[in-house]
Amino acid sequence: MDDVDLAAKFITCTRLLKCGIDKHRWSRNIALSTLRQITEGFVFLFGRLYTACPQQGDLKFSGLPSGQGASDGARARDRRLPADFSVGLALAEQKCRRDSNGILRYNGQPCASTTRYDDGHRGACGCGPANSDVPFNWNLADYVTAPNQKFFDDGGMSTWCGRNCGVCVKLTPTGGFVPGKGRRPSNMNPKVFMVTNDCPIADNFEWCGQSGKPGTNQPNTHGYEVHFDLQNNRGQISNTLGWDNPECTWERVGCPSYLTNYYRQCECH
Repeated sequence: MDDVDLAAKFITCTRLLKCGIDKHRWSRNIALSTLRQITEGFVFLFGRLYTACPQQGDLKFSGLPSGQGASDGARARDRRLPADFSVGLALAEQKCRRDSNGILRYNGQPCASTTRYDDGHRGACGCGPANSDVPFNWNLADYVTAPNQKFFDDGGMSTWCGRNCGVCVKLTPTGGFVPGKGRRPSNMNPKVFMVTNDCPIADNFEWCGQSGKPGTNQPNTHGYEVHFDLQNNRGQISNTLGWDNPECTWERVGCPSYLTNYYRQCECH
């Protein structure tokens, strides 16, 4: 498909999306998924157009036959783009790309989406005093996470004492994020989190609606096989780390000894 075809399809798709929402009352999830695909196509197209043009020259459209570019009047006007525009464009997109099996990866590592939450309950791994719903202080203040249900229970459907309770994962920002859902993180350093809670499919379908465990290529609406909701009760995510729902690579790692000791207090230990 050349640039002209892609541009035409982009315009057509945006019109069809508006029709689907206005006339056919598409659900929010369908609209979001469709819009994401359209946006990816636009970023790809504009990246090709921009790199084909001299940075200090007029904006010309690669792939257009002679006579189908900008008008003479448009050429006479200053149509130049700022030198850092392509950088800004790159920062606005998700960095992870699909491998041959359809899994989103970055530098060979599998990718995950993230959000943050403020939960005053002891969580689905029982990390609080028995016979109460009060969490231990560390379960509010430390780096703990509620992954999507299919990760929490290793492919099962349990929302209590999942098979991955107490597991630790290392999250490393890619520099990307889901457009409109977060920002490029100021802190790109990796951080280890321990699973102490669950992000159930019910009521969390956008992020935690995966229908299979990692490796089965059954992602959420944004294309990620895994999602981690990060405890932010004390501002440890938004303030200390400076993260606002970054896209991350993830890997299962051994827990630091202090987190292992904390987890021994939990009912699901």
